[in-house]
Amino acid sequence: MRLHMVSCIGAVILVLSAGCARLAVWSAPDKVASQERTALAQRADGLFWQTLNGGEYENIPAALTALTAAYLEDPNDAVTAAASKISRSI
Repeated sequence: MRLHMVSCIGAVILVLSAGCARLAVWSAPDKVASQERTALAQRADGLFWQTLNGGEYENIPAALTALTAAYLEDPNDAVTAAASKISRSI
């Protein structure tokens, strides 16, 4: 009986926590893409593509650091966000 009760309470907590996450995403404000890219974002983008296209694998950490800095400077820059996501999957 006690095990059943603990299982039910665990299931309720799981459902509520999943509901909270869904509610947070639903209620978050829409992102608006930046109209202009910063100089840092343009330099990071250039370094990323130079590293990728040139096969300069030893420079990947520097490219990731530059992209992260550019993203933190302007998280609404869609190009930087996409490049940052691509670079993390390589």
